[in-house]
Amino acid sequence: MAKLDLTKLKKIKSHTFAGKKYKVKVKYLPPDRMAQCDHPETKEKAIIIDPRHHEERDLLKSLLDESLHCFDFRIENDVVDKFALDIANFLIRAGFGLKN
Repeated sequence: MAKLDLTKLKKIKSHTFAGKKYKVKVKYLPPDRMAQCDHPETKEKAIIIDPRHHEERDLLKSLLDESLHCFDFRIENDVVDKFALDIANFLIRAGFGLKN
């Protein structure tokens, strides 16, 4: 299965969530994770997206999941995961995606 084209994502150097600036990096992570986000109070905070994403829905879910953590790091990961999956599915059904 071909990997997604992450060219646009790789061009994003940083993004601000709730007044906190995060570096955005695309790099390989341990096999048990596809994305991660630093705590909002971390000095050099970053969102890291693993380039092994193969499906648009999975990438969108990872981006939403990590973005939600940026807003409120206190929310349990299983709750954020469910929110991100539901939102990703809704956006895909509504026609939003990387191919547009």
